[in-house]
Amino acid sequence: MIRVRFAPSPTGDLHVGNLRIAILNHLFAKKNKGRFVLRIDDTDIERNLPDGETRIFEQLKWTGIDWDEGPDRGGEFGPYRQSERIGIYESFFEELKRKKLVYPCFCDDKTIEEMKIVQRLRKEPPHYDGRCFNLLAEEVERLSHTRTPVWRFRILDRKEIVVRDFFRGEVAFRPVDLGGDFVVRRSNGSFMYNFTTVIDDATMQITHIIRGEDHLSNTAKQVAIYEALGLNPPQFIHVPLLLDHEGKKLSKREKSLTLSSLKKEGYTPEAIYFYLATLGWKKQPSRPLFPDELAEEFDLHSMGTSLLKWNENILAKWNEKFIKILDSEKLENYVEDTVSERTKKFLFSIPRKRRLELLDLIKENVGNLRDFEKFIRIFYDDLPYEEECRKFIEKPLPLQECAPGNNILEECLRVAEVRKIGKKKLFSFLRCILTGMMYGPPLQEIISFMEEDLIRKRWTRFWQEVRSGSKL
Repeated sequence: MIRVRFAPSPTGDLHVGNLRIAILNHLFAKKNKGRFVLRIDDTDIERNLPDGETRIFEQLKWTGIDWDEGPDRGGEFGPYRQSERIGIYESFFEELKRKKLVYPCFCDDKTIEEMKIVQRLRKEPPHYDGRCFNLLAEEVERLSHTRTPVWRFRILDRKEIVVRDFFRGEVAFRPVDLGGDFVVRRSNGSFMYNFTTVIDDATMQITHIIRGEDHLSNTAKQVAIYEALGLNPPQFIHVPLLLDHEGKKLSKREKSLTLSSLKKEGYTPEAIYFYLATLGWKKQPSRPLFPDELAEEFDLHSMGTSLLKWNENILAKWNEKFIKILDSEKLENYVEDTVSERTKKFLFSIPRKRRLELLDLIKENVGNLRDFEKFIRIFYDDLPYEEECRKFIEKPLPLQECAPGNNILEECLRVAEVRKIGKKKLFSFLRCILTGMMYGPPLQEIISFMEEDLIRKRWTRFWQEVRSGSKL
C-alpha cells in the first residue's frame, strides 16, 4: 500500500509552501487509495510554540486535509511525535556506532570557520574535513572532559551519493558538496533532522516522499544513512519550489503567505486547496474541482518541473468561482468566521432558512468572503452612498410620491411610466437610495429581504436631505 507523510514543525502557522506539499501528498494518497500520515517534527524545543501542534491540526482540517494516522489518532507505526521516539533513534544510532559510521567531533565554531576559509582560498567547496574521524580513543577520552562533542556521520570515504528522483532520474552528489561529514546528533544529545527523518520514514513504512526540490541535498545525506543501515529508501519525488511575489524562495517570515493570513483575507479553503494543488499542471482544469474530483485528475506526470511563482490574482479568480458553487451550509460557517460581530449578530437573528437564502443571493455578487460584510450590512445598517451613487442621485428623479414599503418597486414603476423615466435609470436610482451601492444582487430580491421600516426610513431620509439641501 502507498504510504505518504507530512511532517511539519510546530513553530508557527502553515505557509503556502509547506501547505502545498501537504496537499500534494494528500492528493497522491487519495488517488492511490493509500494512507496519509501526519508526523510532528517537534525536536527543536526552543522554536516550538505551545499551541503549535493544535494550529497544525486546525489549519489542515480547515483546508480540507484529513489524515489516517497521527498524534491525535494513533496508528500502527506510532508514536507520531518525534519527541516521543527518542528510544527508537537511540537504537539505530547505536547501530551506526557499532559500524563505526558515526564519530564524536570536538571542533568548535571558530575551528570550523577557519577550516572553511582555507577551503575557499583553495577554491574548494566549504565542508567539514573529517579531522576528528581519526582521533585515538585516548584523545577522545581526554577531550570529553572539557567539551561535549557533536556526532558526525561519515561520508567522506565515498566517491559519490546517488539520489533516484521521480522527475530527475539519478542525481549524483560529491560528499564535499554536501558539506562533508555532517552532524546527526547535537552536543545536547538531541538528534538532527536528516537522521530522524530516515528512521521515521523507514519504521513507518513510508513508500513515497513528495517534497520541494530544495531538499535534494538533504535527500542525498538521507540516502547515505538508509544505505548504512541497510534500509530501502522510498521513492523520492522532488517538486518545483513555489516562490513568493518577488520570485524569491518562500520564507516563514513572509506573514502574508501564511494560511491564517489568507483566511483573514477572505479566501475559501476550497480555493486555496485547488490553487496550490494545480500549480504547475501542464493542463489546468477548466472548472473548480473539490479534493475528491482533483484526486481523480491528479497525475505526477502532468506536473511541470519549472519553478512556480505565487499569483494571488489567480487565487482570487478561483475563489470567486468556488464561492458561487459552495452549498449554503458551508458558506454560512465561512461567513460567520469572517464578518464583524455586529454583522454576525444581525445575520443570526434571521431564521435559518431565510439566512441561507440571503447568503445564496449575495454570493453571486462577491469574489471574496470579506465582501459579504458590506452586502449584509445593507439590510441593517445605514451605509454612506458610494461615490458613483452619490453623483448619480445628486439630481433626483421625480419619484417623491412613490409610497415606500415592500411594494416600492411596483409603486415607482407606475410613477416612472407616467413620467417617462426609463427602467434602467429607475432601478439605479432606487438601488442607490436603498443600498448606497450602484451594483449588487437583483433589486427586487434585495427589497424582498428588507424590513418595511428600513425601506421607509431610507426613502424618507433621502427626500429630507434633498429638501434641506444638505450634501448627500
